[in-house]
Amino acid sequence: MRWLLVVLGLLAVPGMLWAAEPGPTELAGLRLGDDIATYSQLIDAETAAKGFFRPHLEMVALKDREGLRSAYADYGTCKNKGRIVRIKVNYRDGSLKFFEKLLTELKKRYGQPEDWRGNPFGTLRAWKWSLPAGKDRISMVLMYYAGDDGEYTEGNSLRITSRNMVEEEDRCYKEKKADEEPATELRKPADVSELDWLLPK
Repeated sequence: MRWLLVVLGLLAVPGMLWAAEPGPTELAGLRLGDDIATYSQLIDAETAAKGFFRPHLEMVALKDREGLRSAYADYGTCKNKGRIVRIKVNYRDGSLKFFEKLLTELKKRYGQPEDWRGNPFGTLRAWKWSLPAGKDRISMVLMYYAGDDGEYTEGNSLRITSRNMVEEEDRCYKEKKADEEPATELRKPADVSELDWLLPK
């Protein structure tokens, strides 16, 4: 009787007996956590540049790869110096049909995504998974975009991120910045209104 209650209890938890695969750590021939230097044959080192929102991460483009329009890897410069923390690919097939094909396959492999980040117009469709991978947490985002906002990459893209390593890089950067001299802030002149200072003219 006790074993029957255990089985029924497990059945009551969706996905318990049919758990999805652990979070992915490889994409486009690169593996999260590896030293970027070990992939010299796959990357275009001349494209390396600091990130805009996270200057403590550097981004480098991958060389042309069949099926991809472009691809990038972010690696740490502080706590995880040289280690890959994020990989993003932009697929050559930018159609909505291909997006649905990718989404179906990712659901088979990793289960249902937890977060929807699309818009009501259908021009932006994005699903996010948060998946365990050993002691790490992998964020995976599949996105389709068909608008004209330069903030988003047109077509289909997929990125995987090591949340643990990105958070370590963020903390390391903040600690270093705290030890530096504060930057001089550009101040609003007294004769300029707040809105004229903050809004376009």
